[in-house]
Amino acid sequence: MQCWKCGQDKPEQAFSSRKGWCLDCLRAYNLEAYHRRKHTVKYQKYRRAYSKQYHLDHADEVNERSRRWAKAHPNYGIETYARVGRGKQNHYSDVEIIWRSKHQDSLKASQLVFKAVKAGLLERPKECIMCGRESLTYGHHKDYDSPYDVIWLCGSCHKKIHLGLIKI
Repeated sequence: MQCWKCGQDKPEQAFSSRKGWCLDCLRAYNLEAYHRRKHTVKYQKYRRAYSKQYHLDHADEVNERSRRWAKAHPNYGIETYARVGRGKQNHYSDVEIIWRSKHQDSLKASQLVFKAVKAGLLERPKECIMCGRESLTYGHHKDYDSPYDVIWLCGSCHKKIHLGLIKI
């Protein structure tokens, strides 16, 4: 018998119930169709929703499975952790690492303002001081030596100041 798809002559046992296709062609077609379906947006949304619901319904079981896996694989990721340090992966790019090393004062001031806002010592207004637009505001330091002296600006005004388009 000759396969309609690949055109090869094969014995009758090598054919499926689907008329004219050999088993090899049918397997290849089904695998391709499976992968095509798996990458559709609709299928991915379905899988995400199903996975989320499964984890909510079986939280104890999933957590126990994770604990067992971690116990069975104690050395997993040790090379990465040793390279990065303190068990945290380094998610900064090389450019950002260089920038951070050169701008320690700016980072320190930003961290102090963040902690003060979180503790309630500083209040972050909802309006930009420059344009008056109500949006998420960002703290801008004129001088990093006085970290709590902050001007609250919207994203676009803050960017314009750093680009030198607006003077304070």
